[in-house]
Amino acid sequence: MLIAMGALTQFANGTISIRMSAFPDQMVADGRSGTNITLEVRTTDGRNVPDGTRILLTTTLGTFRETIVTTQNGIARGILIAGNIPGTAKITASEIGIATNPSTLEIELVASKDQLASSNDFVEIATTESLEFIYLARIATTSAKFQGVTANFFDLKLKASDLQYSFGNQWVKAKDVDITIGKKPYHFSEFYFDLRKRRGYGLGIVEFYPVDRITYGAGLFKFEMYDDLDGYQPTKLKKSLGILVVTPKAVKVSTEKVDPSVFQFQKVRAGQIAISDSELSTERESDLDTARILAKRMVVVSKREIQFQDVSLYQGEVKYASQRFFALNMYSQPGQTPTEQWVSVNNSQLAVNYPYYLSLEREQTKAIRLRTGQVFGRGVNGNRGVFFDYEINWNKNERQVSNFTYTGVGRSDYNLGFRQFTRFDDKTNLSFLLDSPQTRSILSSASVSRQEKDFQLSLTASAQRSLQGTKFTRQDYLAVAERNPIKLGKLPAQMFYGINMSYSQAIDSVTRTNSAGVGARLRFQSDAVQLKGGQTLFAGLTFSQLAGRNIPSQFATTASVSLGKQSSSGSNTTFTYDYAQDGFTEVALGRHRISSQLGYYRGNYDLSIFASKSIDVDRVSFFADASVRIASQWRIANQYTVNRFAGDIFTDFNWVLAYRMKPDRPEFGIVYTKDSKRLGFALLGIARN
Repeated sequence: MLIAMGALTQFANGTISIRMSAFPDQMVADGRSGTNITLEVRTTDGRNVPDGTRILLTTTLGTFRETIVTTQNGIARGILIAGNIPGTAKITASEIGIATNPSTLEIELVASKDQLASSNDFVEIATTESLEFIYLARIATTSAKFQGVTANFFDLKLKASDLQYSFGNQWVKAKDVDITIGKKPYHFSEFYFDLRKRRGYGLGIVEFYPVDRITYGAGLFKFEMYDDLDGYQPTKLKKSLGILVVTPKAVKVSTEKVDPSVFQFQKVRAGQIAISDSELSTERESDLDTARILAKRMVVVSKREIQFQDVSLYQGEVKYASQRFFALNMYSQPGQTPTEQWVSVNNSQLAVNYPYYLSLEREQTKAIRLRTGQVFGRGVNGNRGVFFDYEINWNKNERQVSNFTYTGVGRSDYNLGFRQFTRFDDKTNLSFLLDSPQTRSILSSASVSRQEKDFQLSLTASAQRSLQGTKFTRQDYLAVAERNPIKLGKLPAQMFYGINMSYSQAIDSVTRTNSAGVGARLRFQSDAVQLKGGQTLFAGLTFSQLAGRNIPSQFATTASVSLGKQSSSGSNTTFTYDYAQDGFTEVALGRHRISSQLGYYRGNYDLSIFASKSIDVDRVSFFADASVRIASQWRIANQYTVNRFAGDIFTDFNWVLAYRMKPDRPEFGIVYTKDSKRLGFALLGIARN
């Protein structure tokens, strides 16, 4: 297939492709946490770009310490500092001076450290029969006789006859449950647990003392039950069916009102329940559009991926593949079927990203991956190099996650990489990264955060050193110590104050530069303010004063205001204003920026728009993706991209006319692009609704 399809591969838009990755890939929106963005920059034939190639980085949330970075041995690095607003940061990267398709990456900024900690928890579900995972709904449902379903999370293990798990909402619901908490066994006829809050409810037997009268004597109060007219006796223990509050450490009687609907399973596809014989055929027909995975076991690995064993892949009622091991990358854009992550053809260009798993266990995963022609940017931007990668993941528990990669096995431009996340306790996290691109240089970075009783401490460090070729070394350090939040009276906001320190040094064969500073910072962060009409408002403001050597801006100010709305009809909108005067951001992106994101997903319509404009410099980004199904078998889609910086502008668009012969068959389409001004074809990886 590779030989046959390779003949159809054409040069993509632009001259380079940028592959971005982040580690860690989540952080707290606290105005101080940092993450490292690694950019692998190659030409369309898979070779490294020349050293010194300049890449512009932008983000919708937070700020980059440097908005323009340069490549060494095909690698560039950027440090993203979190903003004060939680949400999804959309990061773009594009080459300066050449009109190229930008690459995009999304990173989640969570509101609190508790939410960040839960992102590395495991969920493991196994069954003696079969579980069904609905691909687009991200919900797994399973049933088995004699409590044949088992689930593990937060060191809790339960057995059940029926169970449902939602990946998107992070909850578990089950029936006929046996579970041990604090070495004590419990049985619940109904069970619900919120994995984010680490708290849930169980419908089971409640033990209580009925009280009819309280008497006092000998210095003690006695709770007594009225027994007969002749006297009283100590109350006897009673049992009754009731709702209990469940945490990983204890079970107690609920003192709050709990809606019984919290235990109800969610209906995820029509064919699960036939309403009547006359409606059965209609339900089954509508289910032909449902991609689903049947398996014996699934493991959710820290929100990054879901692993399955003994897998059958279905489109509706049609089985089209079976595998011993299968894994879903949950950061990828969902298509019509899970296997669209493996192979696709876009504008006659083949893209392959196929993993062969040597082992797939919760504790350790080994895989060999074949990739070529990956679409790193928008549209059809990619490279034609062929890469074999060797990957090992260690997941001892939710406190330790490690990864080793050897990318480009057998190539002269191979890369070695190691990632480590460790949660020492509930107060301390460590992230560590080490890369060696082509063994020509060493890149390392580390992030540490520590929560004390009265203050929080974070440290971000990054270092780079060349081993061959042009001499180059660089190191950057940023430390922030901040007092725990202070509530501002009745205002829906909090105040933080503390100190920050920074140090940077860069040495090449000609020059040596360094900067160092220490100073104070004051930060304000709003709560989520609910406005009329279902809108949510977030705001953040940070002042910092640095004194030292070669500081770009001794007094820095950053501010953000975000207004968002999410409706049940399937639409969401977000408008954001950013101000930055920090010596870095305003140089390339200006001090004032406005951006907006719009999404609408309902029925036959699918629309996604992102727009960003700097007010005081020449910088504009506009990405639009639209799709409409004009019939059960036909769909029209359009993708439009505008990227402008300092007079250089890149504009691209493509139209897709897609067709599928049956609802349970993949789409294929005809593609017209502005750049080629000719027709191409697309297969797989193009379905949107």
